[in-house]
Amino acid sequence: MALPSDINPAELKQRLQKPVQVAGKSGARMVLSPGHVGACSGWETATSKITWTVDPAKVQSTRVEVGDKTDGKRQVFAAGGASGEGVAEGWFSAGVTFRLVDATSNEDLLTYTVEAIDCAQR
Repeated sequence: MALPSDINPAELKQRLQKPVQVAGKSGARMVLSPGHVGACSGWETATSKITWTVDPAKVQSTRVEVGDKTDGKRQVFAAGGASGEGVAEGWFSAGVTFRLVDATSNEDLLTYTVEAIDCAQR
């Protein structure tokens, strides 16, 4: 879908750059900035900064895994202690799922799937 002629690209960019905050088990929190992509030509992918934290008294090591709905496979995006950050550069797109995992128990602490925002939505 092309960008409608009545949409201001600067306005759309501002809407799409809003961060998304997700909360989960064991004090898990993730912030994705931006947290969405656009459902129109030229706005389908983005570079997003992802930060996460957990309660270190409950979880000492974490992994962030990514995958999509089509095959269910997961790949490690980042791993470390009770907090961290990474950048999804150029492949952050609708349908990509991020999972924050307790690396010791392999339990999913939170899940977020990137959504596309309708470019014409105001």
